[in-house]
Amino acid sequence: MKLGKYRIIVFLYSIIGLGILGCGAGNRPVETKNIEVHGHFVNMTFLDNISDSLPGTIPVYCYEFNFSYKDSVDINFGFETARFGTSRSGDTMIIKNACNKGDLSILLNPDSSFVLIDSAWTGLEVNSVFKKSELITKDEWHFDYYLNEQMIAGKYFVDAPPTSSQMSFLNLTLRGKSKALINL
Repeated sequence: MKLGKYRIIVFLYSIIGLGILGCGAGNRPVETKNIEVHGHFVNMTFLDNISDSLPGTIPVYCYEFNFSYKDSVDINFGFETARFGTSRSGDTMIIKNACNKGDLSILLNPDSSFVLIDSAWTGLEVNSVFKKSELITKDEWHFDYYLNEQMIAGKYFVDAPPTSSQMSFLNLTLRGKSKALINL
């Protein structure tokens, strides 16, 4: 009889122990030290807010990062560009001397995006999210394409003279060019 009680107690402790270990498993951060950070990353926080704001009124640290080098990054500020040194520890990357307050941190995500910890610099309540550019181009910067997509690209009605019976539309591409004038 005593042997049966001990088995039940050991069994219950085993179940409780596995339950405690299992509860913590879902809270563990995803391992990101193997995530490659290479290529162009554009400021999606800015682009998501541009449609209902004036571009100059949105506080922003930068518009794009270009990670072409192992230990540094090129940054597009819109009016100028610069190169800063970087260091990395796990899922955090440091941009050295990136602003007048010192270094800026980047938190890497496993989905090819990252969060720039820039709220102290911008004064906003949220930090900026950057997403890897999917464009295939040899252009130095990709941000212009994404800005065109948000603000310019699309189909526009062309106001025809009152004597015209046709309606005309103009299609503008991501590259800011006209596809064709379509008469209906």
